[in-house]
Amino acid sequence: MKKRTTARNTYMAVLSAAVASSAIVAAVPAQTADAATVSFKDVSSKTPHASAIHALAERGVVTGFTDGTFRPLTELKRGEAAQMLAKSLKLDTKNVKNPGFTDVKSGKWYYGAVAALKAEGVIDGFSDGSFRPDQGLTRAEISKFLVSAYGLNDLHATDNPFVDVKASKWYAKYVLPLFATGITTGKSSSVYAPDKGVGRGEFSTFIIRAEQYVAKADNATEQMRKDILAIVEKNEDFKDANGNIVATSKFDKASNLLTLTANSPDAVDALKGTGIFSDKLPSIGVTGIKIGNNAPVNVIKDHAAAKKAIEKQLTDLMDTSTVSEGQMSAKNVPVRLLANTGDAAFGVDFNLTLTVKLP
Repeated sequence: MKKRTTARNTYMAVLSAAVASSAIVAAVPAQTADAATVSFKDVSSKTPHASAIHALAERGVVTGFTDGTFRPLTELKRGEAAQMLAKSLKLDTKNVKNPGFTDVKSGKWYYGAVAALKAEGVIDGFSDGSFRPDQGLTRAEISKFLVSAYGLNDLHATDNPFVDVKASKWYAKYVLPLFATGITTGKSSSVYAPDKGVGRGEFSTFIIRAEQYVAKADNATEQMRKDILAIVEKNEDFKDANGNIVATSKFDKASNLLTLTANSPDAVDALKGTGIFSDKLPSIGVTGIKIGNNAPVNVIKDHAAAKKAIEKQLTDLMDTSTVSEGQMSAKNVPVRLLANTGDAAFGVDFNLTLTVKLP
């Protein structure tokens, strides 16, 4: 996912694997009682979206109305959606700044949620400066809310199955990630209905699916990150046929610094199978390597060519002023390994120092 908002980081910090199959949602105007005893007069086991609604209630983060109903088919309002998302993302809705909307006043039940989401860049308002908390949300608007909240911005379906979601429409870039992740399947296999409203029950299901997807994607990301670091952080000595050390690769976790040292120019070749040059990186999900301010090098298309490009970039960064001292170095060069699990894109960052000793 393109950009991880602070909101999503906070959410993942509190979401454990044990709850990956459930979700967190918000209270609506009425405030909650004991979550373990919550039930709704109009939500039975046969009610559409009942499992999502019950899961949310069991976690103590969703309530209904004062008459004991949840009203799952009632059109969702923008203020309600804001509070649901803020609760799901575990945002601080108390210590907030005024979001600046002309119709969102301090003291309103949705004020903190709207302010917190606005600060995170999840929601915005209308050109007249309003947020319109009591206005219903369309499915197009909901797609933007969900994609922005859960950091799904760079995920796209390989195909667009919806005849009513044209590429030229502003919401296409939000609807397609929801389809790609399974958060929505549309009103039918070919219709998304972007201008239709969204029910409270349906939105509950959307949030649960989004949370499940994020949990799954982040678990995969964390495992891949560990696999990548296992290669980068490996300390190795490289020896010649006589057993003499000709090059070393050392990683210092405290400083997040990978130090590659070649004891001669020819010994640089010994380093080309380790660290950022490792042939294992593309096979575990690394797609590119960014050295300093250079454009990322694609390591999938042609890894041999990629190695040469990376070597050239490092050579260009070498400080030749120390040649008289018998070495050249490129010191503390920022490196980012770009990786993709198929569900999420992320980067692994560290610094690199390459030293080549001269005859």
